[in-house]
Amino acid sequence: MATALERKMINGTPAVQALRQRLGPQLPLIVCSADASDIPLNLRPVSDGNLCSISGPCEDIIAVNLGATASDLAVLACRSIKEMEAFRQCNPVVQTGLVTIFNDWHLLWLCSDERPENVIFEDCMWLTRGAIPISSAGQNEAAIQTEGQAVKIAFANVEWPERLSSVFRIARLKRDYGQPFRKRRGRKVLNAPFWANFLVEVLGISYHRKLREFQRKANNRSESLCDEAMVGLVSEVLLKTAGLSSESFAIDDLKPSRIGQLVKLMKLVPNAQWRFEPEGLETYCLRRLQRQYGVMLTTAEIWLDYGLYCQERKLPAYSKGQFFRRLPAHILKLFNLTRSHDIRQKHFSGKARRGFRGVGFAVGDPKQATQ
Repeated sequence: MATALERKMINGTPAVQALRQRLGPQLPLIVCSADASDIPLNLRPVSDGNLCSISGPCEDIIAVNLGATASDLAVLACRSIKEMEAFRQCNPVVQTGLVTIFNDWHLLWLCSDERPENVIFEDCMWLTRGAIPISSAGQNEAAIQTEGQAVKIAFANVEWPERLSSVFRIARLKRDYGQPFRKRRGRKVLNAPFWANFLVEVLGISYHRKLREFQRKANNRSESLCDEAMVGLVSEVLLKTAGLSSESFAIDDLKPSRIGQLVKLMKLVPNAQWRFEPEGLETYCLRRLQRQYGVMLTTAEIWLDYGLYCQERKLPAYSKGQFFRRLPAHILKLFNLTRSHDIRQKHFSGKARRGFRGVGFAVGDPKQATQ
């Protein structure tokens, strides 16, 4: 609760009134010293022992007391304006958000449905607790980088900077599955549910039950991975994570049998937040193929054209194996043709190859392919 003197100081600062108009009249404001412990260290306007701020030397700072009320207010802070602009470009929903400046930091004000605890790096911060400076006492003009208001966001739908995203992921997985490690008979072991979900998210991978394979996006294509390949990939990721971890890792638990158990558990994890959906074959077939009497195409020819089709449109594509497995069903459905194992083309030296009789590449308007 602000004292009478503090209220007078707050109400008598024009810069604060300007920000109240943008962030709301009920903004929880406090007056504190420039070196107050509630202010995140990077934001404290202290340089060479002299108190300073954007408007010059000062002793009293007016700050928003995050966490003081049941507010959903949060701040993303970037030291570099380029990093802030990059974040805003990646997330159109925040482009109308208010960005203020204090102590050379750019502060984007948000209203978030989730409010993880403070995450602080040298050049970027996520803040939901503490005193966030907005002005020095008596400051006339508000230091506003970008006009706007506190934007409402769905936390899970935001594309956060990679470093913040990694910290958020760990915090969420700890909340849902417990600590990353457990004690078993005096030994430190992996918490399997935690790491199975961690790996699915980090690898951007999902398990396709019908095809009995893992799939992930690689070079704008769908990459298929068998269990054996997954064991190698999971081992590599866990060893790399162990090298970057600030706490001791359960290295002794990274045995092939244990990795195999994690891979099995990953099959049960719901699809990753991002699910790779290649360009549908039915759409491709309708646009690029058509019934043509006396014409035949090999599966390889259709595969090459499909690759060009996706490349021209910058679309993700199925892998070669996935394409070959799916194509016959689409040709049968759309053109009532079955695959032949005796397609002979001169440019293939007359050797028998798999393909389809009675279908060719569409010419002219792609809509002709449906006729």
